[in-house]
Amino acid sequence: MVAFLFRLLAMVVLLLPLDYFILDELLNVPFGTVYYFTFFYFVGAVLFIQFYLNSSLKKRPQQFIWSFMGALGLKMFLSLLILLIVIYAGIADPKTYGINYISLYMIFSVFSVIQILKAQRASIPKQED
Repeated sequence: MVAFLFRLLAMVVLLLPLDYFILDELLNVPFGTVYYFTFFYFVGAVLFIQFYLNSSLKKRPQQFIWSFMGALGLKMFLSLLILLIVIYAGIADPKTYGINYISLYMIFSVFSVIQILKAQRASIPKQED
């Protein structure tokens, strides 16, 4: 679990300045509170899903599959809801925010799935030949 937290921290340390540079410096879009909230939301979602699914790994494999699909489905629904709320709340540049949000969603989702699959692989007992 420590390795997971270190990888997540490293990803955030790399992504946050990169996102800031692209938006603020290249596109001249102010990197305000809503962009920090986006990062906070995705980090929180990845942490919650990882901890929830790690506890589910200790149970039956069929239950893990349902938990995995349910957690990712809930994350997708909440992410879409947050995106719509922020865009309709009147953000200055909704197209740029939408593209940024979807990009971060995809990056964090791929990271989350890779980490979950690593944890699942590590939890399977090795069989001796």
